[in-house]
Amino acid sequence: MIRHSYRRGDVVRVAFPFSDATGVKERYAVVLSTDDYHHNWNELLVVGLTSRIPASLRSTDYLLQDGQVAGLTKPSLMRSHLATIDYRLIQSKVGAVTARDLSGIEATLKRATGL
Repeated sequence: MIRHSYRRGDVVRVAFPFSDATGVKERYAVVLSTDDYHHNWNELLVVGLTSRIPASLRSTDYLLQDGQVAGLTKPSLMRSHLATIDYRLIQSKVGAVTARDLSGIEATLKRATGL
């Protein structure tokens, strides 16, 4: 039994933790975890998004091509910042990334993690 309604590729609003564990920032994130994972855990594996687009991108950044389709109002960038979030901390679902963007996110995370 899946423990919640979130799916891989969903764009959610969540209090995303800082990497130094000093706090959180409300931001959008993309759900990376699969239904197999969701069968066993009350958590989601997510990657953070930002609307602050730098002049030059890192090789581990991905600029969403179809952000408006995903429910985002500003151009958005995936930073390879990963987190595990309890599904009860999700504030809302705003949409889902397109297959093109999910493929780009996956390729970028593969570059970042070597997986």
